[in-house]
This record gives sequence, C-alpha cells and structure tokens, in this order.
Amino acid sequence: MREGAEPAEGGRVRLFCEMHIQGNAENNKLRTAKPTLIEVPLPGKQAEVDRIAKEWIDLHRSKKATNGYQTFRTIFGGEPGYVVVNWGKDELDFVTKSKQTNELFGEEAAKLWQRTMAITHKVYFKNAWYLPDLSYYPAPVTAK
Repeated sequence: MREGAEPAEGGRVRLFCEMHIQGNAENNKLRTAKPTLIEVPLPGKQAEVDRIAKEWIDLHRSKKATNGYQTFRTIFGGEPGYVVVNWGKDELDFVTKSKQTNELFGEEAAKLWQRTMAITHKVYFKNAWYLPDLSYYPAPVTAK
C-alpha cells in the first residue's frame, strides 16, 4: 500500500493494491487526465463496499477490459470514503474508452452499479492530474 495525494478537501488517501486494475501497457502510459469518482458509503457499509470493489475488479478481468483504474480509501481527514481514479491522455480519450468499456460490460455493470449505489450515501466527480514528481512514497518502517 502507498499513500497518495491529498484530496482537495484535505486529508490523506491510501492506495489499496488489491483494489485496482492497471489496464494494458498502452493505457498505462496515458496517466495525465484523471477523472475521479468519490464515493461516500452509508455508515457501516465499508466491508460491503470492499466486497463490491473486488467484484468490479473481477468484472474487468473477466471481460478483459483494456482501461484500468486505481482505488484509494480515505484514511483520515475529508469525508470517509473511496476515490476511484481513471485515466486517459485527455478527456476525449477517457470518455471514448469509458463508453467502450460500458458497452463491453453491458447489463452486468448496470446491476453492479445499482448494488454499489444502494450502499452509497453520496457520489461526486472531480478531475485530477497525476504528478509523479510531487508524489511521496514513504519508505517501509520495520520494528527493531
């Protein structure tokens, strides 16, 4: 797990390596535009959100989706919730790939989205940019 950037509202988020899909090599180079979904789950639903997040990963893998995403969880500050980050070389690229993925997933994604929204208090979208030069990755700490 790695810490990520501060959200605009303040606080810190943490990347959960088991909750992301990298996509194919071509798409991995296109990490400039970062359309971001922020989901705030209903109280007491975090474990269910984790299970559904893993189902989204399974859906991406089973359908061999070419675009990836990363999931972060707020660890303190800001609203408790999840941040799902997508990417593309620009907004048009992102929208085009998202449309293709939605068509690929079909009804399965619609049902999974309904289940996701049933345990969600609030969802909103923001745009972000990945700035690796400004990212901080702490060294692992070991006890003596």
